[in-house]
Amino acid sequence: MNLKSVSSDDLQKIKSYLEYRQCESSEINFLTFYIWRKAFNIQYAEVEGCLVIRFKDNDSPENFRFPIGGGDVIKALEKIEEHCDGRPIFYGISKQQAEFLETRGYKTSCMKAYSDYVYKTDDLINLSGRKYHSKRNHLNTFMRSYEYEYKAMDSENALECIKAYDLWFTNESQDAMLDYEKQAIEDILTHFDILDFKGGVLYANGEICAFTVSEQLTKDMAVIHIEKANTQINGAFPAINQMHLEATWSHLTYVNREEDLGLEGLRKAKLSYRPCKMIDKYKAVKL
Repeated sequence: MNLKSVSSDDLQKIKSYLEYRQCESSEINFLTFYIWRKAFNIQYAEVEGCLVIRFKDNDSPENFRFPIGGGDVIKALEKIEEHCDGRPIFYGISKQQAEFLETRGYKTSCMKAYSDYVYKTDDLINLSGRKYHSKRNHLNTFMRSYEYEYKAMDSENALECIKAYDLWFTNESQDAMLDYEKQAIEDILTHFDILDFKGGVLYANGEICAFTVSEQLTKDMAVIHIEKANTQINGAFPAINQMHLEATWSHLTYVNREEDLGLEGLRKAKLSYRPCKMIDKYKAVKL
């Protein structure tokens, strides 16, 4: 296989394959590949009319996503197996894909820490009922406390978001992934005009207090890739979430807010918005 690193020049090529995707996973989209291309050495190849995506970081073996596209999936799988000397590893695949690989001699298991949280868009916009009482209170507190304004992201305010995030960013634990993420955020915001995504920017008393980056994942689902806020501004997170969905994705049924990575704090935060379903992802290893 002729593996190549993902770049902004590959946007339209990769998106042409993604039209055939059969998985609602938050990982299977161009922006995820682009954001994390350096952290996970993400590369791709065009194989038998399919798109093959490979991940490889320092702490994990080379692993692949299920072939994407309208080509010959069986032959593409065979090429991956040949590349891996008959022992490939697949991550982030759907249950249906896992079951198919089981028929080819793979052992599969669910990757629970990587299950995506999916919500009804209307729920997160309206915040109706007792289950959203605290979220509604936080939003109302923000709206009463500040002179606020929401704007769609553009090439100009995207650059202002970089400056704002520089002021908020902390990495006391010296987590390398947080540093990677910060670099990726600067990268995509700098190239707003080139990359095909939506964004929102929230202002409080004339200063940026939150921003978000999203895109349409399937015909009825959006995915939130990035959501950052100044933690000193009470209610900034629920405000940017609610306002961006209302302004940008109210016509879609669902919103995918990605996984919790097994982090307890992140798990509690995602559960607090009451997901309507989870999208499980699977691992497959050739026996």
